[in-house]
Amino acid sequence: MKTLLHSTLYAGLWIAAGYALYISTLFLSALCNMFDWNPTLNWETALAVTATIAAEIFIVWLAYKTSGYVVTLVSLLVTIILVGGAIGWYSGFQAETLEHRHGGYFFLDRKTFSPTWFRITFLSLFLVPLIAWLFYPFRYLLKKYLEHREGV
Repeated sequence: MKTLLHSTLYAGLWIAAGYALYISTLFLSALCNMFDWNPTLNWETALAVTATIAAEIFIVWLAYKTSGYVVTLVSLLVTIILVGGAIGWYSGFQAETLEHRHGGYFFLDRKTFSPTWFRITFLSLFLVPLIAWLFYPFRYLLKKYLEHREGV
């Protein structure tokens, strides 16, 4: 019973941590880059940065504590979804345009492009869970596999 509860708890924490990272970075991106490249340092931006850093730290801690096949599979799925979403959003889906449509600016049309470092930074934020997964849960799987191979 303890392992089922442990697996369910950690799987839920992985999903919640991935969602928290997604929401905090989306909020930060909306504050700085949604309508035009205009970052400002105010309490909303500071709160979004703090929430993003806290989510990253929590994900690394969670990766360190992750063991078991089900939780490792859930954590892998969460990290793949985060990386896939980041690649889609920050490389192709969020294509920036500077053109006028129908005599005025269309929703999300910008006067200036966001800098490349901004996009790379946000993409890197979503790569941290995958790197943490490779360091901790993947090592757990590899260790279990090698122990099984030695026993065969």
